[in-house]
Amino acid sequence: MRLILGRLRAPLTFVHLGLGLTGLFVNNALIQGDLHIRHFTLLDILINIYN
Repeated sequence: MRLILGRLRAPLTFVHLGLGLTGLFVNNALIQGDLHIRHFTLLDILINIYN
């Protein structure tokens, strides 16, 4: 079981970093008023799941 988790950890870290970067871009767009807040909350939920 630990081996499986070890192998999953690297891809999940990349996914987490990708989501984090996406969140940053969405946050910047929100500050500029380009996106609706509900898109950001959906991303936020995804990021929290991976945290």
